[in-house]
Amino acid sequence: MKTWMAGARPSAGPAMTKRGNGNRRVERMRALKILVVVMGVMLVGGTAALIAAIIDRASRHTPTAGAPPVPRGFEHAAVALPPGARVVTAELAGDRILVRLARAEGGEALIIIDAKSGAALGTIDLLPSNAAEAKP
Repeated sequence: MKTWMAGARPSAGPAMTKRGNGNRRVERMRALKILVVVMGVMLVGGTAALIAAIIDRASRHTPTAGAPPVPRGFEHAAVALPPGARVVTAELAGDRILVRLARAEGGEALIIIDAKSGAALGTIDLLPSNAAEAKP
C-alpha cells in the first residue's frame, strides 16, 4: 500500500502516458494562436474598410433625397412681378417654383412657376378672411 507524502505528485494516469498526447496539445494551441491572429487581422482590416467607406461617402457631393436637383430646362426666363412687389420667399416643390410676394398696396400673392420651362403657371392672391368673403 502506497501512502502519499505532502508535496508528492501522483504518477501520470493512462491518458498522459500515451505518446503524442502532448504534441496534440501543442498543435491545438498553435492552431488556436493562428486563429486568434487571423481574426485580429480581419477585425482591423474590416474596421479600416468601414472607415474608408464612410470617408468616401462623406466626401461625395450628392444631393440628399429631400432636395431634388434643379432641372435645367431653360437658360433664362423672365417672370413679371406686380409693380412695387417684393419677393418674400421662393421654394422649389417638385417641378414647381413657389414665389411668395409682398404687394406694395398690401397683402401677399403666390406665383407658381414651372421649373422646367420658367413659365408662370398662375398667381394666387392671399387676402385676409374678411376680404376673401367680399370678393366673388
